[in-house]
Amino acid sequence: MIDACQKLVKICLKNELELPPDVMSAADRIRSLNIQSPQDTESVQALKVAANTIWNNGEIKKAFKLSIIETSSKDAMNANDDYFLGQIDTVCDPAYSPSDNDLLMMRRSTSGAHSLDFAFDPIQFKMPGKLSYWTLTDVGGQIHERATWYEEFNDLDGLIFVLSLPDFDQTSQDNRSANKLVEDGVNLMLQVMRADNLQGVPVCVLLNKKDLFIRKIAANPTVGIKEVFPEYEGKTNSHGESIQFIQNFIDQEISKETNVSKTFYVTTATDTEIVKNILGKVVENITNQNLQHAGLI
Repeated sequence: MIDACQKLVKICLKNELELPPDVMSAADRIRSLNIQSPQDTESVQALKVAANTIWNNGEIKKAFKLSIIETSSKDAMNANDDYFLGQIDTVCDPAYSPSDNDLLMMRRSTSGAHSLDFAFDPIQFKMPGKLSYWTLTDVGGQIHERATWYEEFNDLDGLIFVLSLPDFDQTSQDNRSANKLVEDGVNLMLQVMRADNLQGVPVCVLLNKKDLFIRKIAANPTVGIKEVFPEYEGKTNSHGESIQFIQNFIDQEISKETNVSKTFYVTTATDTEIVKNILGKVVENITNQNLQHAGLI
């Protein structure tokens, strides 16, 4: 929340949106806060007052709309900042305990490798079949994490890549002259798929954050994805056509490198029902693709 308020003020100053003295004073107050724990009630209440002053300002709201089409990853807002800014009083309440939805909306990067064992019940997903057991391993995507990935590449039944759709116009954090979706998404995915022990392993590509992609297209409907992909010939204000174009682009890039079996899903990871249904489809597809590879079906 502190970072979000500071970024919004920065966007206002960058775009010459005039802020009144009370907002500038609130920004200074937030900058000076050093909250070590939720038990620091005096500082938390100071944050509550200052953050409300900032978020309720009309120019700040304009800045948030501008942030949706911000192309610099460094200056862009986090995906769900507006969700928490809309709940300042709740979050700053001394008795606050995060709801399940709050936890889903939190932005937390994966560090290291984390495995989860689970049983897949086809009946739960309205699919015929027997109970099967799986291990899902999530690995951190930051550049310093990638050296450890290869330790996880043995005896895999499938690969799941999660790409962020609204990154289509962002700059890479590691290479400011490169496109984030292409450099940190597609090219990195192709690099992983070249590993010798991953040849023939089926791939599922999740095109994630559909909701934020729709919001971004709506904020700039006369341009859409065309500025980044000039070869796009669809409607600039159509998120459906735009997503299909991006999917086709990624599909073609993968096909240049390998003939591996691949499937695509468009997701909103914060929607648990969608994730549940897609997880069932992913497991089913990986199972069928491995059976086909073994010549059993």
